[in-house]
Formats: sequence, C-alpha cells, structure tokens
Amino acid sequence: MENSKSKNLHWFPGHMKKATVKLEENAKFVDFVIVILDSRAPLSSYNEGITKIFQNKPKLFILNKIDISNENETKKWLSYFSKDEDRAITLNSTKNLNKVLQNELQILTKKKKEKSLNRGIKRPIFKGIVIGVPNCGKSTFINGLIGKSRLDAQDRPGVTRSATWIKISDDFLLMDTPGILTPKFEDKETAIKLALIGSIKLDIVPFEEITKYLVSFLFKYYEADFNKYLKVDNFEDKTAPNVINHIAKTMVPLLKGAELDLEMANKKLLNDFRDGKIAKITLDIIE
Repeated sequence: MENSKSKNLHWFPGHMKKATVKLEENAKFVDFVIVILDSRAPLSSYNEGITKIFQNKPKLFILNKIDISNENETKKWLSYFSKDEDRAITLNSTKNLNKVLQNELQILTKKKKEKSLNRGIKRPIFKGIVIGVPNCGKSTFINGLIGKSRLDAQDRPGVTRSATWIKISDDFLLMDTPGILTPKFEDKETAIKLALIGSIKLDIVPFEEITKYLVSFLFKYYEADFNKYLKVDNFEDKTAPNVINHIAKTMVPLLKGAELDLEMANKKLLNDFRDGKIAKITLDIIE
C-alpha cells in the first residue's frame, strides 16, 4: 500500500498534549528512559518525536506482546534498537519481571552511579520514565513490577491519562505516562498499523482501508498461514471484499434471510489478527 501524504491523519487528544508538556518539564530530572514497543509493529509504535525529548538519556527498549508476533522479525528489531548505550529486550509475561528489569537498569545507570559514588553519594536513587503509544502494555508492565494492579490496564487506547511516580525498589523510581502518539500521521500506512494493533481508534482510519491493507499484507508475507486460516488450499481472488465475503459465508453466522453479515466478518478478521489466531504476525518488516 502506498503512503498517503495528501491528507494528514490527526489523533492528539488534549491529555496527550498536556502529557507531552509534562515530559518536557521532567526531562532534565530523568536518568533513563524505558520505551515500551508493540512487537507486532515496533517501528510504527515507536514515537521518535517523544523519544527525542530524552535524546541524551540511556534507553531500554522493551518489545512487548512477543507471544503474538513473528519471532524472526522480533530478533531483527532487537538488534535494530540495541545501539550505543541503548539496550533492547523482549517481554512476554511479568514473571521475574522485577529481577530482569533491575539487572537491565543497573547496566543502564552504571556510568551515572559511578559518577555519584565519586561525588560521595553512597546510595543514589535513579529516576526513569516509561513511555509508549496507547495500548502498548505500559500499565500491565508496571503492574507486573509492583505486584498489584495500582494502575488501570485495559485493552484499549487512552486509559492512562496522567503521569504517576512509582517506587519499584530502593534504587529506582519510575514515572508512568499516558500513551502518546505523534500529533499527526503524514504516513497513512503507519496509522493503519496502529489501528490494527489497537493503539488508535478505528474511526480515525476508514475500516475498509484497514481491511484492505491487512488482507494484502497477509497474502504477501503470510500466505500459507492465511490460506490455512481461511481453510482453502489456494485463495485465488485475493481482494479484501472477496475475503470478507468468504469469512461471512464460512466463519460467522448468517443474518436473517440468509444475508451475509459483512460487518461481523470484518470484525472477526481484525480480532483474530489481534489475538494471534491467524499467525504470529509482525507488521513492520525489516527487508
């Protein structure tokens, strides 16, 4: 699908603008940054504009939801984000999360700790900030750290609305922030991918464009898996309307009068993609 720059897509609610200002105000107090990425779309879920606020701070990139993304592509993205002082790890569950994170943060703050010790500060406390787009899993990540659901964690964008400081150990404080997107998408393909993974609401991009993109992508990169999902040996007419008709005929109940429920078929395709029922899929491909 070609990128569209003729019509910018805007998605920047008021709480996101306030949160961006808050990040800029706190940047000088932060020692490190944790960037939560959706491993199904690591680059599309990477808000480079927000990250630039902390361009001189060491970063830990966490690729989340790896149970429903492509393992080989995830390995490539780990290498992509691991450079200079930055580190990258994957996250599938919150088991042993605190221990893993403590080890990573010790490495991330090693230089700062040495400087603090040289200045006579025996037990420095380091402050970090957690950033990511909506629905990338930030609240679930922090709840896993503190061992209880202090933060709302729901599978929809825009749940966390304000910044919150959380003590995760005697050495580290973390600020959780609302999911923040770029003020506008000049690249429609990025907006579609974010809609597919649930980071922006579906009414931002026409649903038929989302379906058209997904069907085209699946036939291009995951054709065998997609044919298996559709229960066909070789799907000949690879257009989105034909695929949706097929799903409506074979995978969802008919409406009254044996009419096809195309709306339900569209929703099923999207939900099955999000749940990993078609295949373990990564939308951002490193060619």
